[in-house]
Amino acid sequence: MILKFIQKHIERLSISDIKLFCEKNNITYQEKELNFAYNYIKNNYPTILKDPNQTLNDIRPNLSKKTYDQVKKIYFDYRKKYQNYL
Repeated sequence: MILKFIQKHIERLSISDIKLFCEKNNITYQEKELNFAYNYIKNNYPTILKDPNQTLNDIRPNLSKKTYDQVKKIYFDYRKKYQNYL
């Protein structure tokens, strides 16, 4: 049930949503990182939900160190916050 909800949300996700999320969470990014994040999320959300190691290995080469560190922290904060739903 929850995966269907997430899938529907991902289908409606826009690059503007990613920008807004970054701004709200003080994540710095370059335009190419934003495009990478959008495409990665759209195409790999099951991996993001289930495999943190694979996700981090996939994104590391595509983000600056600062952006990667910011994303990693928020990623684990959200994983902890929503662990009962994943």
